[in-house]
Amino acid sequence: MTLDSQEKSRFPWKQTFVAFFLLIVLAILLEIGSDLVTSRLAKEYRTVFSTGTAVLWVVIGFLLVNRMRRILMSIVYHTPRHASMWNLGVNVLTGFAYLFVAVFSLRMANTSVSSLLVSGAVTGVIVGIAAQSTLANILAGLVIMTLRPYTLGQRITCRSWMFSGAEYTGVVEELNLFYTVLRDGEITRVLPNSTAVVAAVTIHSEDTAYSTFTLGLPYHCPLSAAREKLRTLAGPGTDLWVDSFGEKAVQCRARIPAGDPDALRRLMVWAETFSRDAGSAEREDLQLGVQSSGTGEREKSLSKDLSPDGDGIQARDPARPPSPESSRNRGFGES
Repeated sequence: MTLDSQEKSRFPWKQTFVAFFLLIVLAILLEIGSDLVTSRLAKEYRTVFSTGTAVLWVVIGFLLVNRMRRILMSIVYHTPRHASMWNLGVNVLTGFAYLFVAVFSLRMANTSVSSLLVSGAVTGVIVGIAAQSTLANILAGLVIMTLRPYTLGQRITCRSWMFSGAEYTGVVEELNLFYTVLRDGEITRVLPNSTAVVAAVTIHSEDTAYSTFTLGLPYHCPLSAAREKLRTLAGPGTDLWVDSFGEKAVQCRARIPAGDPDALRRLMVWAETFSRDAGSAEREDLQLGVQSSGTGEREKSLSKDLSPDGDGIQARDPARPPSPESSRNRGFGES
């Protein structure tokens, strides 16, 4: 880093400290000066002077705080990877600075601050009860931005019981106090921070990113064979597991590389072909079983009709030679 770049990187911090120093010095001077001046003024002019001093302090104070905010935001723009964390810090510091200006202006205007604090506390309780979900998202956003379980640019997968077991995969595009924004191709998913902070987060490696999809696997297709076929199509890092059972298919979840979604289509074509062949073989076996069962029944019926105990004549054994009596009887019948 050259000397010029180092000076440029330190320059915003110098401006920030200068603006903050001016704000504190101005508050001290106005406090001391207002006490000295009001003690020498007539009683009817003290209120006018206090109000004018408070207005002057508010104008100058808000200008200095706004200047500090612009300087700090210029630093945020030069750190895009941790921009959300910097943005949060800038917002917190700016909020405290505005609060300091407002409280000090009330003091300069001889207004009771304690009564305002009590009324503000009561109002805060009412607003907190009415906005529980919003406050939950804000607190969860503070936790995520502080601990940073994932950062901008990382590809993650979120799975939570609040999503009914569904998984959402994408690249972290934005992270604020309320939402975590994921980008998956042309799809943008906005996840509330109160849900993302309790979700199981999988951070994918930078070399290979995986996505999880849901598909219906026919009942004729074994899960083990489908898993091996998927690994053959998309690599050893893939996986396939059962999610639920439907009426006509097993609902499965497949983990495949994000850059090869066509592997899932090839798996579905293979599963349909496998299921169709298995169904045809099963129907052929069933038809053969029905035919063999019908032939056996006819043989049993014929042997029953030709048995001595039946109404018909017993069938002659082909391996047994005819008896003389049967030959004479046949000749007598022919004559």
